[in-house]
Amino acid sequence: MASKTSRSNGRAGANTATRAATPSANLFATPSAGTDAAMSYTQGQFQALIAMADLMFKGAEQMRRTQMEAAHAAHQRHEQAQAQVAAAATPTELWQVQSELLRFDMESAGKYWQELAAVCASAQTEAYNLLTRQAATLAVPAAQGVAIPALPQAAAAPTGEGMDAAQAWNRWMDLSKQWTDMLYRTEASLH
Repeated sequence: MASKTSRSNGRAGANTATRAATPSANLFATPSAGTDAAMSYTQGQFQALIAMADLMFKGAEQMRRTQMEAAHAAHQRHEQAQAQVAAAATPTELWQVQSELLRFDMESAGKYWQELAAVCASAQTEAYNLLTRQAATLAVPAAQGVAIPALPQAAAAPTGEGMDAAQAWNRWMDLSKQWTDMLYRTEASLH
């Protein structure tokens, strides 16, 4: 048993020495200018991906915070309305409670959707700025003649019916602007 262990350790040591002597084993140990540029490019892409995910999480937090604040305000207002209904002595008082509650619900709904639209628009703007900065950094290595690694085939595929990434982004921005405009018109019609 002891001899078997010493033999396997001896083989591993011999294989390691053989690999260290070959030039391909030191490919990553002594980076060249091209390897440095590729590494820098890859790091930049990875940082941009993490930053984009961070933007998504930040937007989700803001949306949830807005939802919780709206739910809390609605809960408080409906508790007050319930107490007013219990204390009402005439049909007119019930009508006033109902109309006041309806007005509150309509106003708060408009405010809620405006706040969510603002969070989405802010996240879209930040994402667009991040993508713009990333595109600017891609132009620098290409202009300097540094080879940039090719994208995998799946990532380079069109994002829609013959759409490229810029067209898809512009379409997304147009739709979000239409949505925001609709929310503002709806809110304005309530007042």
